[in-house]
Amino acid sequence: MKRPSLNWVGIQAGLWVYVGLAAITLTFLLNNDRISAIIAGVVCGGVFAFSRYVLYLPVFSVPMLYLGMLALFHLGLVVPWALGIYDPWEVGWFRGAELTSALVLVILAFTCLQLGLILRAHSQLKAPRLLRTSAKQSVLVERNLVGVGIVLLLGSVSLYLFGLLIVFGTDFVTTIYTDIYRLVQETDSRWYGVGTILMPIGVYVSASGASRKQMVMLLPLIGLWALWNLLLGFRGRALVVVVVLLFVLIKKGYRIPLGLLAALLVSVLYLIPVVRSAREELPSRRDYVGSLREEAHPLRGIAEMGGSIWPLVETCRLMDASQSRYGKTYLYTLRTIFPNIALRYKPGESRRKLDLESSPAYWFVWMMNPGKFRRYGGYGFSTIAEAYLNFGYAGVVVFFLGLGFVLAWMEQVATRSAFALAGVTVVLAPLLWTVRNDFSVFTRAAVWGLAFVAIAWVYCKAVVRRDAPAPKPVQGSALGGSKRQVGQVATSRNGGEETAGG
Repeated sequence: MKRPSLNWVGIQAGLWVYVGLAAITLTFLLNNDRISAIIAGVVCGGVFAFSRYVLYLPVFSVPMLYLGMLALFHLGLVVPWALGIYDPWEVGWFRGAELTSALVLVILAFTCLQLGLILRAHSQLKAPRLLRTSAKQSVLVERNLVGVGIVLLLGSVSLYLFGLLIVFGTDFVTTIYTDIYRLVQETDSRWYGVGTILMPIGVYVSASGASRKQMVMLLPLIGLWALWNLLLGFRGRALVVVVVLLFVLIKKGYRIPLGLLAALLVSVLYLIPVVRSAREELPSRRDYVGSLREEAHPLRGIAEMGGSIWPLVETCRLMDASQSRYGKTYLYTLRTIFPNIALRYKPGESRRKLDLESSPAYWFVWMMNPGKFRRYGGYGFSTIAEAYLNFGYAGVVVFFLGLGFVLAWMEQVATRSAFALAGVTVVLAPLLWTVRNDFSVFTRAAVWGLAFVAIAWVYCKAVVRRDAPAPKPVQGSALGGSKRQVGQVATSRNGGEETAGG
């Protein structure tokens, strides 16, 4: 396939610049929250359609998964409300909220993300169809990588269980959701935290190199991990692991029936409000059947995820140019890369020394509900809000333009090898999690994951070299103990006498 001309690239990019500017201008001029939500929904749908049918991105590709998460957590509430198909009467903050400014940033983020995808797709010799990545099953099977991943998985499970006993004791099964955060802050939760980060990394690495038989053994373990987190009330942890695992399976060539995917989607949408309703009760008193009956609404799960636009709404209201962080919140996360191994560790000390200006999620809960902050509660945050918090509109443009480029690159390299797939997944998982959080949830998990994949690659290459059979001597190779080469000496017979030369 020929490389697209610069004119064609310019037409596509120019089209989306025009769409973005027109949508933002119209949103500002009309200044109506319902119309703004509908405009944002139309732009989001246009990005999905263009990425799928013009850039040929598979549904389970890195960019499309991120776009899906971004749409669900920023438009899942406001678009159904604007269309009149869902009434958010029980969402307290929604009444009286001014949505237009936040929706302008959502439109800007989607537009810039689309531009980044276009620029990356057309930067290759065979773009944009190069985004249709595919690989043979044998390319994405690495026996040694599976072994290293399982070692990490078993080790992280041990750390997690040990930390669980330290933090919660033997009564952790009876702990309600809000008490988990309090106990984590008031006790030495380092082992628990490290195990929580490393366990998904072990899952992604093992699955990236697993054969079909090995995957059959891994799937029940991963299912137990997701179910356990749902029982504790951590819906996001379970959801991200399942989504990334489906991504790995599809990249490895597994065909998953559409009916099964639809059933999983419906189950997730119903589980989200049910788990939220039940997790504040003691496990012995939880009535999942009753919660399902009360919360059974086809849009309730989507609307609850869409409630993550609230931090963006309030950030737009609270922010002015003098309060920009100028990248401080991103740099602040670098200090979290290294674990705290101090012998004189004091629980809660990091919380007491917290710099709210550099911690968007904590800053938000402090501004909205100081009492909840003191009880170690939180509301999450928004990746769009953090970009705006740092550099205003320019921050949203640069961040999502670059992110679109990076997401398309990740999709292109994912199927080059099992190690590449593992590297992409350990970055993709925390990146999806940042959609409704600040950047602090990304840095440590991504750096640790990439470091482990790099160590696994070095180890596996060393094992391959060690186990490789020694090369057999062939004609023309040097003889041991001599600089002469086999076949170098030409011999001739002269009256029965062997002489060199001739």
